[in-house]
Parts: sequence; structure tokens; C-alpha cells
Amino acid sequence: MTFAAVIAWRALGQLKIGLATLSLTEQQLKVSKEEIQLLQEDIKLRSRREAATLAAELCTRYASEVVPLADTLMKKLGSPPAVKASHDFLQSESSQCQPWLVEAWGNHEQELIALLNSLEGIAIYFDKELAEMDVAFPSVGQPFCDLCERFWPAIATYRPDHGNKLYCSIVAVYKIWKPKILLDEATLAAQRAQSTMANIGALQTKRPMGTS
Repeated sequence: MTFAAVIAWRALGQLKIGLATLSLTEQQLKVSKEEIQLLQEDIKLRSRREAATLAAELCTRYASEVVPLADTLMKKLGSPPAVKASHDFLQSESSQCQPWLVEAWGNHEQELIALLNSLEGIAIYFDKELAEMDVAFPSVGQPFCDLCERFWPAIATYRPDHGNKLYCSIVAVYKIWKPKILLDEATLAAQRAQSTMANIGALQTKRPMGTS
């Protein structure tokens, strides 16, 4: 074998080794990519589980912490004038709320702030998407919105004094949950109306007894 042939043979051997190494590297990269995808999916799954678990814990906290505070205050203060939902969260007649507000802020300020802080402390987890809203909504969606509406006059008078930066999560969560409640109510009403119309139609198509 000539010197040139030896060099060529060795070069061919190195090329085969290089190709084998390249193939192995490609396989390793493929495995690494699949492992990364699996890891990402696992992280997402764990995050959803943690968000769902946190939502359930917040529902328990709402029942044990917010509800007693609200019940105590409502027994002392009674209900403020009715408020109504609007594009600007909630609106109420300030003149009608004034006597209630004087009593609330004059004699029960600390209790009222404790309630609103507790409600905000729960709402912020949903507002920042750390807790799963869909898990909590069936349990606390309606009572949360009812409580917001009941104490909105107090929130509305307190927020402007602090640049509307307080209780932002309460407002944000209400804006998400209240439309959902209204939609559910409208859907249920439509279903009941359809059922009623169907029953009426069935009665109208029935022939009187003794007729053919």
C-alpha cells in the first residue's frame, strides 16, 4: 500500500468516526429536546395543580375569614343603599349612601378596613393569575360579587383618597366574575323560556278528547 493510500485510508476512517459522532450528537440533541418538552409540560401541569390547590385554599379562607367579618359588620351597619353594576364597575347615589358611610367610617373604620383588606388579600391571587379562577368561581363567585356590591359605597369613597390604587384586585376580579354571573343567569333564563315555549307548543298541538 502506497503512502498516499495509507493517508486516504486513515482519512476515510476519521470521516466514518466523525459521521458516527455527528449521528450520536444529533440523537442526543433530539433526546434533549424531547426531555425539555416533557419538562415544560410537567412544569405547566404542576403550575395548574398548584393554582387549583391554591384556589381551593382561598375558598376555605374566604369562608373562615371574610364571611365572619362581613356578617359582623352587616349586623352592626345594616345594608347600604342598593348599587348597580355599570361599565365603570359600580355606581351608587352618594347622597343616599351618606348616612351609612358616616356610620361606617365614623364608628367601624377598623373593622371595615380589616374586611376590605381581607377581601383584597384573597382577590389578588386571582387577579395575578396565581390561583385558578374557574376552580373558585362556583363556590365564591356569587358571594364575592354580592359582598363587593354591598360594601361598594365604602370602597368607592376610600379609593380616591389613595389615588384609586387601593383594592385594585377586588375591582379586577369583580369585573371578570360579575359578567360571568350575568351571562349564566341570562343563559338559564333563555333555557327556561325555551322549555316553557316547548311545553306550550306541545299543549297547543294536543287534540281535544273525542276528536280525530
